[in-house]
Amino acid sequence: LVRAPLAVKFLTSSTPMHDVLLHEPEIDQGTASFSWEVVPQADLYYRNNFQLSFAPELDLSPVPRALWWRIMLICLHTHFAILRPCRVQLPIALGEGEREFWERLIDNAAIQIETYGGQHRPGRAAELIESGPTLAPVRVETSEVRAAVAFSGGKDSLVLTGLLSELGQRPLLVMITSPVQWANDQVGSARHRARIHVARELSLDAIEVRSDFRTAWDHEFSHREGCTLGVHELSDLALYHGVIAAVAAASGIGRSFMASEANLQYNGERDGKVL
Repeated sequence: LVRAPLAVKFLTSSTPMHDVLLHEPEIDQGTASFSWEVVPQADLYYRNNFQLSFAPELDLSPVPRALWWRIMLICLHTHFAILRPCRVQLPIALGEGEREFWERLIDNAAIQIETYGGQHRPGRAAELIESGPTLAPVRVETSEVRAAVAFSGGKDSLVLTGLLSELGQRPLLVMITSPVQWANDQVGSARHRARIHVARELSLDAIEVRSDFRTAWDHEFSHREGCTLGVHELSDLALYHGVIAAVAAASGIGRSFMASEANLQYNGERDGKVL
């Protein structure tokens, strides 16, 4: 993708421009808090913040500030596509290469939204505007003999856990719990029984991370512009990615895995781009 001048990118759109200001992530006693502002305020959000609450036995001190910022971008980048066009104001600098990476990732999410019926909005979905010192990537000391795996208790994560165990990876089971009122998938006892049973039978460690992330927005917001995918379908995966990255870094683990639910997914192409 070629970066076009700002005036060309956004003046072609009749939709209002949203300015999103990201705040510094705050880490305190096992809880990571993330917040932001949106101008004009978007009906997408019930509140402009969320938290990740980690188990007390997990020491978060090995997780560098640079990674917390990138976890925030992981969790929110699909929302920038939903709010498109928008300017995302960061009080840090990522550098041109990484900034372009995130903008392309947001563009890809916008293409997905439009493929599933969302309104076409010309130009790039978002522009990241940086200020402050460069936040260079930080290498975290890790071991390659372990893996962190997103564990839901469902058949896909059970198979993945079994495969990793057979391969000698001794996976750390990471259960991400962020319940919503309209679904019972994360409040029933079955997933907890599965975690306890599998951890015991395979001699594995398990850890739970709780979050209010999925209650921060209106699930139907994307539907109102015609997209058949709800907001959760666009951003749940990002939450799991972000949580696993934090747990892996805190635990000195160099590899993280997530079951793909491949029977529900397929690849497609739109305008020369693979979805």
